[in-house]
Amino acid sequence: MLLLDYDLRAYEPVDVGWLCLVPPLLTMVVALLTKEVVISLLLGVMVAILIYVIKSHLSFVQMIQVFFSILTSRAASNMEICLFTFLMGSLVKLMEKSGGTKAFCNWFSKFIKGRKATLMIGMFISSFLFLDDYFNIITSSAIMHAVFDRNNISRPKAAYQIHTMASNLCILVPISSWAAVVIAQIEDCGIKDAFSVFSSSLSLNTYPICCLLGILFFNLTGIEVGGMQEYENEAKRKSSAQKEKEIVKETEEELLPSEAEASGHSYDLVLPVLALIVCTVLYIFYLGGGFRGGKSVQQIFTDSDTATALLYASFTAILIAFLLYIPRRVMSFRVFVEEAKEGMKVMLDTLIILVLAWTVGGVDSTLLQTGDYVGNLITRSHLPLWIIPSVVFLVGALLTFSLGTTWAGLSVLIPLVVSICTKTDRTLLVPCISACLCGSVFGDNISPICDNTILVSSCVQCNFIVHVKTESVYAVTMAIISFIGYLIVGFTGGNVWLSVGIPVFLEVVVLGSVALLKRIRVIRLNRNLENATPKEDNLVLQINGV
Repeated sequence: MLLLDYDLRAYEPVDVGWLCLVPPLLTMVVALLTKEVVISLLLGVMVAILIYVIKSHLSFVQMIQVFFSILTSRAASNMEICLFTFLMGSLVKLMEKSGGTKAFCNWFSKFIKGRKATLMIGMFISSFLFLDDYFNIITSSAIMHAVFDRNNISRPKAAYQIHTMASNLCILVPISSWAAVVIAQIEDCGIKDAFSVFSSSLSLNTYPICCLLGILFFNLTGIEVGGMQEYENEAKRKSSAQKEKEIVKETEEELLPSEAEASGHSYDLVLPVLALIVCTVLYIFYLGGGFRGGKSVQQIFTDSDTATALLYASFTAILIAFLLYIPRRVMSFRVFVEEAKEGMKVMLDTLIILVLAWTVGGVDSTLLQTGDYVGNLITRSHLPLWIIPSVVFLVGALLTFSLGTTWAGLSVLIPLVVSICTKTDRTLLVPCISACLCGSVFGDNISPICDNTILVSSCVQCNFIVHVKTESVYAVTMAIISFIGYLIVGFTGGNVWLSVGIPVFLEVVVLGSVALLKRIRVIRLNRNLENATPKEDNLVLQINGV
């Protein structure tokens, strides 16, 4: 690790101006056009390094050195997350092989039926997993992925709900890994009442509030917009022949079950997942010194290492699975090891994409100084004070979108925001911290190179680009409403009721208009069907996606 740090220090950062934004934007465009994520990320990395090498007058060999120095340093600094990803792949595969996943789906179907109820239960489960975004994504996916598939919920829809819930919940509660990092960064900037500043900013977090209300609306009404409508229609439109094939297949599997499925029970999934959840909380408290006494919960989260806690918890959950499956002969020791290895192989593509995404962000933030460039745009623009919160929201989104992780965006923007507010108007600090958080989460939701985007797409087995395209329609809509809210924050001097109430009212109007237009479309469709011949009936149904 010391060698890696030395290798990075050997290269001086350079100021390339607006060119620092080219690699992430190029990656996004190529990914959307080709739908090849790995190739797009590699291209983004190489372009970023090429810009740096040309500006620094380095040789071709040094270009290769820069590439591998950044790549290995990013992988090393995120090694806990890499190992956690592998172990979670193993755990999910073991639960599936044990028959626990199928048994849980069958048990779940007895009590919860239909798409609406399933989506609401998924939202309910995610609401209690607010400690960390990675933890939320992987745990929610492990519990609900097969259930979503069983109830014909499209994978882009599942990815949208899990991703949005995971990232937005972390900035709505004062006890989470995100809260700990943000509070620590505010304290490092010389703000003594950092926890008070952070907790006060939560009431102004219009973007997550609008996102969660949006999920609730779309789940209850069944209405979808943009590309999501196509995927949801396809999920609903399974032919009767296909359903019959599935029924026959399930019947045959019931008549001739495998050894694992014959002995599999719901608790073969529930107990390892519960172990994961409980152990994550315990390890966070342990690593943060919570069992020694004399520390507040907020201080425990600040001092703890969430990534390490997740790694320890996933390993413990696999040990619980071992003790649960082997003595009962659900599977042999040999099969257990082979399935664990297969689960790791499944996560290999995800890990490659994660490391490449971290590398793109690493080159941009470390060598091309994207954060400094964007920050200087704010400080040199001489903007009126009332518009600063809304500008911070946009800059936060741009940084996270470009760097591929909310942590990088927040680490650059929070010190800048604190400096601007303390030098101009201290009352802007709380609104600007809120805008910083919400903008970063918005960038997280729409970035194709973001770690959360990659992770959730892998967990629910949805194409990365499809997930970004379908989620962006919802995220951009809520971001526009939130942007208006931060304009109101500046005009009113931080009035909470107006700054949150007006955006929520606007969201109700927008969603109500969507529901009304949908209703008008259905009425027109019914009229066309009443006046159409049988052949025309089929044609109208096909055209309207019914």
